[in-house]
Amino acid sequence: MEYMDMGDLRSYLANTFPEAFDSKAKLSCARNIAEGLFYLHSQNLIHRDLKSRNILLDSVKGTKLADFGSSKEMLLFQGHSNAVDIFSFGVVLSELDTHALPYADAVGDIDGREMSDETMARRVIHEGLRPSFRDDCPNWYRRLAQQCMAANPDERPSATKIMYVLKEQYVL
Repeated sequence: MEYMDMGDLRSYLANTFPEAFDSKAKLSCARNIAEGLFYLHSQNLIHRDLKSRNILLDSVKGTKLADFGSSKEMLLFQGHSNAVDIFSFGVVLSELDTHALPYADAVGDIDGREMSDETMARRVIHEGLRPSFRDDCPNWYRRLAQQCMAANPDERPSATKIMYVLKEQYVL
């Protein structure tokens, strides 16, 4: 196994001020993730457990995907496609923007306390709950993340389309 000197993305974001991880570095990270998804999908593989804990960072090698297992939640569903990775990528984009856990600002239905995983899953699936973004998040970035998290999997962009959008922004 390869050593990645900056650890996983979740820990890095939790311990780094947004200003210290600038937009160019975040864009590079997002591009690397999209390139990894493009490669997997071109090989007819699905990651199935894409999340910030399974994204590793290195000061020289960049960003890499890890832990190609299936989450317990994914094992409950049959017939998933590449679109499941794309939805998860949209969630990771929100984490890159906010440095916060997805849905951290969402509260339960009745008592206003933190939601259980079951309540969160129900609200994501049936009520369209999505993670939040900072007010100063660029419109193109928020739009891309929202497209990735479209309720209808057929409406989500491909990894190829995502790479194109990110590459276009990287040169601007």
